[in-house]
Amino acid sequence: MKAYCANHKPDIVAITESKLGEDFEDNLLLGADFTIIRNDCNKGAGGVLLAICNQIGDIQILNQHIGPGESITVTIKLCHQVIFNIILLYRPPSEHHLDNLEELLLNNPSHHYNILIGDINLPDINRQNERGMVNKQSRRYAFHQSALDINKAI
Repeated sequence: MKAYCANHKPDIVAITESKLGEDFEDNLLLGADFTIIRNDCNKGAGGVLLAICNQIGDIQILNQHIGPGESITVTIKLCHQVIFNIILLYRPPSEHHLDNLEELLLNNPSHHYNILIGDINLPDINRQNERGMVNKQSRRYAFHQSALDINKAI
């Protein structure tokens, strides 16, 4: 990871299913150039990690956990004007509701831009168009359609 970041110089690195435990030190991963925010899952799976380059702007951590999956939400202010939220979410495939996703998206100030990234495990959504569509034959049609409806409400 350190070599990749040294070569490509990303401003933001987001990792789902990081599988890191409390004993893993942040500085071993990327070094001192990044602020690292983690929400580890101690079950041997899951976990999320968000690394933000220290030179990117003002960073405020809004929350580090909502719901049964793992999430991190941070607010970044650039040039004292543009404000956006980065929402990193891992939703395990065994979860059968989207309450935590809706809460993450709808509880952020509306004047902020929201960037949702992660592994939400919604395999029946087909992204052939901008908003996506769900295969009507899917046995999880209503569940996946509710995810698209949340997206439309933003």
